[in-house]
Amino acid sequence: MRIDRIHIDGFGRLRGLDLKLSEGMNIIYGRNEAGKSTLHAFLLAMLFGIEEKPGRLGQEAVLERYRNWYEPEVYGGELWLSHEGRIYRLCRNFNKGGKDLRILDEADTEIRDPEKLLSELLLSLSSSVYSSTASIGQLKSATGRNMARELKKYIIGLNTTGSFDMDAEAAVRYLSLKKESLEKRYETEATREYASVIGRIKNLESELEQPENENRLGYLHDRQSDTDQKLREAEQRHKELKEREENAGEILKEQGFADRTSIDRAEEDIIKAHEDHVRRHRQAKSLVPSVISGILLVGALLLSAAAFYFNKLPSAVFFALIGASVLLLAGAIAAAAVKRSRQKRAEAVEKELGERILPYLGSSEISENLLLDIHERMEGYRRLYQTRMDALEEGKRTAEEIIELSREQAEGRDDIEKQQAVNREVEEKLLLLNSLRNRASELRMIISDNKRIKNDMDAIDMAVENIEELSHEVRSSLGAYINEEAGRILSKVTAGAYRRLSVSDDMQISVETRERSIPIEDLSMGTMDQVYLALRLSALRLVEGGRDGELPVLFDDSFTLYDDERLRGALSFISGYYKGQILIFTCQKREETVLRELGAAFSSVDMSA
Repeated sequence: MRIDRIHIDGFGRLRGLDLKLSEGMNIIYGRNEAGKSTLHAFLLAMLFGIEEKPGRLGQEAVLERYRNWYEPEVYGGELWLSHEGRIYRLCRNFNKGGKDLRILDEADTEIRDPEKLLSELLLSLSSSVYSSTASIGQLKSATGRNMARELKKYIIGLNTTGSFDMDAEAAVRYLSLKKESLEKRYETEATREYASVIGRIKNLESELEQPENENRLGYLHDRQSDTDQKLREAEQRHKELKEREENAGEILKEQGFADRTSIDRAEEDIIKAHEDHVRRHRQAKSLVPSVISGILLVGALLLSAAAFYFNKLPSAVFFALIGASVLLLAGAIAAAAVKRSRQKRAEAVEKELGERILPYLGSSEISENLLLDIHERMEGYRRLYQTRMDALEEGKRTAEEIIELSREQAEGRDDIEKQQAVNREVEEKLLLLNSLRNRASELRMIISDNKRIKNDMDAIDMAVENIEELSHEVRSSLGAYINEEAGRILSKVTAGAYRRLSVSDDMQISVETRERSIPIEDLSMGTMDQVYLALRLSALRLVEGGRDGELPVLFDDSFTLYDDERLRGALSFISGYYKGQILIFTCQKREETVLRELGAAFSSVDMSA
């Protein structure tokens, strides 16, 4: 695979950058801070996407790290790749996430499975493996001692595991710690607790299904509301009946009526008084006393006139006439007195009758319809009395109804309180049930996790066993091959100064000259960088499976520690050793000068222009 063209819409400080590359050697020159490292990061991001890596920045943080400050909405770019005679255009928009990927062929037809095609182009390598082989930098530790430690770790990893960033012993230690961590997470009582929780859930569900736990609060409130309404109506009715009875009793009391008999007796008394009044009035109007009085008076006058008219009457006759006249006059006076007595008595009876009817009729006038008026009035009092009796009777029934409704009201309140208590208990049971169900769900997850943890621990045990078994095999086969190939490359790079790389059984690493063996700790930093280069190139050949030149190789300021002679040897070897595309990122012109002196073919790209 070859990178033919790079176009950056926006990535870090780079905007609108367009670079064309050639096959073979490409020198990408840029002054410090020109964006070489950003371009290198862009190529890796385009090939592998931006992924979250353990122990490093999360994906979102990495995405934000390379977002352009001036045009944050422009974030991504394109690569044109050649492979087996075909050209592909790889596109990524990092605004849509670190793994957004589109690949189009020469006819601008979008590839259905771009991830699969890209994996084939990259020989199914991961970003980590590619960065450990085909993306070559320098040992960037600050001191020679730290560089020796880093180089030794890398070599041990190659010799013991065949990996480029793995130490078998460290892997075993890591897996052991991982197993300890898993054992701490393994909850041995989860299954037993789950069975207990399920049993409690079933018991609670059975209890909640019982009829006594039915929520009747709405019905009870409706019934209580109906009872309260009936009670208010009964109390209002009782109040009205009480007022009616008291008003009627007050009216009857004012008239002096205690019962129906007293009303009847009062009417009878008035009737008798009226009859007496009529009789007395009739007597008072009789002419008999007046006629008798007149006759007697005339007779008395005639006798007196006769006694005095006849002078010669005997004295006895005279006195007899005078005596008879006096008697007749006395009779006339008596008859007149009877007349006056009857009139006074009639007047007294009439006055008494008027006084009797005044309270009932509001008038003392005695009319012809007096008895009819009195009867109607007394009938009214009798009806009023009956109304009072009816009000008293109905009041008693209403009072009994109020007592019954009050009892029902009290019972209703008790029923509501009992139902509320039941509801509270049900709510508590429901909360407990929900809590138990949540706990059951948690326990199911824990049990499931326990299974996974158990499987993981078994897998760790198996992995540790396999690592320990394979470590010896790798050391004697694959590790030996890499050491041999790295030694051969080291000899070429150092022009024979160092002939081979040696790793003892106790992992003591040294390089051999013609005269002696030198531990890596005693090497100069420049020599250690040469050893590192030899190891990376041998590892690259291994991952390419013998298909030399399959992947673009990136050298990012890899020769900073090299003097001119070392640089000449390294570039001479690399230009003849690797048949694929090479991209050398540098802030110096030394690489171009050396390649020209060597007569090696290369292309130059200036990022500072």
